[in-house]
Amino acid sequence: MSLTRTTIAAYCLLGILAGATLYFQDRTKQTYDAVVSDDERYYLPPANWLRVFSLGYTEATADLIWMKAVIAFGSQFQNKEEADSARFTFDYRSTAADIDPQFRRLITDGSSLTMFQNKGQVSKKTVNMAIALLEKGARSFPNDGDILFRLGFMHYYEKRPYLSKDPNDPERIQSAQLGARLIGRASLLPN
Repeated sequence: MSLTRTTIAAYCLLGILAGATLYFQDRTKQTYDAVVSDDERYYLPPANWLRVFSLGYTEATADLIWMKAVIAFGSQFQNKEEADSARFTFDYRSTAADIDPQFRRLITDGSSLTMFQNKGQVSKKTVNMAIALLEKGARSFPNDGDILFRLGFMHYYEKRPYLSKDPNDPERIQSAQLGARLIGRASLLPN
C-alpha cells in the first residue's frame, strides 16, 4: 500500500489537530481550576429550585445527588483535591433529603456517612449533623423502628463523649433519657 502525498499531508494535519486539541484541553482545565473556587464548583441549588427543575422526577434527582454524595465521601480518602470536595457531602445529603423526604435509605445510610465524613474522625459537629438528619427521617417515618433506634443510639451513646463528664449534668441526663426513650419506642416498632 503506497501513500500519496495528499494522504500523508492529511495524516500530518490530523496529528497536528489532535495535539493542539490535547494542549488546549489541558490549558482550559488549568484556567478553569485557577478561576473557579470550590464553592462554585460544588454548588448545588436549593432544594425548592431542584424540585422545580426536576420536572416531577424528584426521586431520580435525589438519587443522583445521593450518588454524588457517596462518591465524594469515598474519594476523601484518596487525595487532597478529592478531600476538598468531601466537605460538601453533607449539603448534598441534606438537599437530597429535602427533595425526597421519603428516601429512607438516604436517612439511614446518610447518618452513618455523616458521622465519619471527616476522614473517618467522629466529632461533636458530625454527631449533631447525623442527629439532625435522623430527626428529619423520624418526621418522615414516625413508625420506623430502625430510624428511631439509630436516633436513640446517637443520643444515648455517640453524643456522650462530647458532653460534660459530670454524671449529674442536666444535658447529659437529658440526652441519655431521650436516647433510652427512643430505643425503647423503637423496640416496639417494625424494622
